[in-house]
Amino acid sequence: MRTMRDTTPMKIGCHDPMRNIFYINLSDGRDFVMYQPRKKDRGGQKKAWKQISDDNKRRYRRANYMDVGLYDMNERCKFPLYKGEVPGMMPLSVEVDERIVGFCDFFFRYGEDFPNFNVDPEDKIGNASIVALDKYQGIGVGHYFSLLTEFIARHYECQWILGVTFPTGGTWRIRRKHGWETIGRQGKIIYHRKRL
Repeated sequence: MRTMRDTTPMKIGCHDPMRNIFYINLSDGRDFVMYQPRKKDRGGQKKAWKQISDDNKRRYRRANYMDVGLYDMNERCKFPLYKGEVPGMMPLSVEVDERIVGFCDFFFRYGEDFPNFNVDPEDKIGNASIVALDKYQGIGVGHYFSLLTEFIARHYECQWILGVTFPTGGTWRIRRKHGWETIGRQGKIIYHRKRL
C-alpha cells in the first residue's frame, strides 16, 4: 500500500450511524474508514490480527488501560453495536481501500473515571487507542486515526478526547500538531487531552 503522508482529508463523516461506519475521503481518492466489525467480518479480522507483532500487541494492550479483554477477534465481532451510552465501548477496525490496516478501541466514560486528566467529573469523555498492522506503520495511519477519532468523539457529543501514548510513537507527535495538551507522564506513558 502506498503512503498516505502526501494526502489531505477532503471530507470526514459518518457513513452509517446505525452500523458505526466513519470515514475520511482522502485527496488521492482513497477512503480511510473505521467501523465496528460484525460476525461476518471474523475471518478477515483474525487474519489481520496475526499480522501484528507480539511487541506491538503488548504496547496496544498496555496503552488500553481500561483493561477490557477485546483481543479475541470472535468477541470483537460479537460486541453490541455502540449507540452513545455512557459508560460504553466500541471496538473498531481501521481500513484503507477495504484493506484492514489496524484496530481501535474507543471508550466513552465520564470524567470521574479519568482522575489523571484533570477534567470535570460529569464531562462526557472519549478515549481511543490504536494499533496498526506492522507493515502499515509509518504510512500515515496514525495521522488519520487522530482526525477521525476526534470526529467520532464530537459525533457522540463528548466534551473531551483523551489519550495515552508512548513518546516514541507517531500518534503522540501527530496529536501535538492537532492541538492536544500534554498533561503528564508516568514512566514511558504520556497522558494528553483535547477539549472538543
